[in-house]
Amino acid sequence: MRARRAAETLRKHGYNQINCVGLDEYKKKGYKLIYPKGAPKG
Repeated sequence: MRARRAAETLRKHGYNQINCVGLDEYKKKGYKLIYPKGAPKG
């Protein structure tokens, strides 16, 4: 709910693309990011 309200507020003020800055800070601290695997093909 809070994330949706934040996104609505940002869009209202002209921000169309919202990036996750927290992930950039996480990577800078040396933590590895784990990306989910795609759905199995078949």
